Amino acid sequence: MEFILFIGLVVLFFWIASVSNKLKVLEQRLKQGAALSNAEKSAVREESEKPAALFTAPKETPAPKPPVEVAPSTPMTEAQQTELATNWLNKIGIVAVVLGMVFFFKYAIDQGWINP
Repeated sequence: MEFILFIGLVVLFFWIASVSNKLKVLEQRLKQGAALSNAEKSAVREESEKPAALFTAPKETPAPKPPVEVAPSTPMTEAQQTELATNWLNKIGIVAVVLGMVFFFKYAIDQGWINP
């Protein structure tokens, strides 16, 4: 039981660390965004303080950019799918066997089959 609790606490710790890192990145982006918005606000203030011209020339609209062509992704071949599936199944099987051995070892100690 303690082992499961320990695993849960480790997973919880890594999840909290991940969330903390994501929050740190978001805070940095917000600070950069706030600095840019303050600079933009000061630029707008400077432009608004200039005397307005009676007649302004119409602004030219830029020509639209041509659409970017994206090549369609090629589907995986049957050999690639088989290789991917077998690799994942092998890894899952190894993890299952190791966890089974750990739980059996703990059960053997709890039943008195193995002395401390």
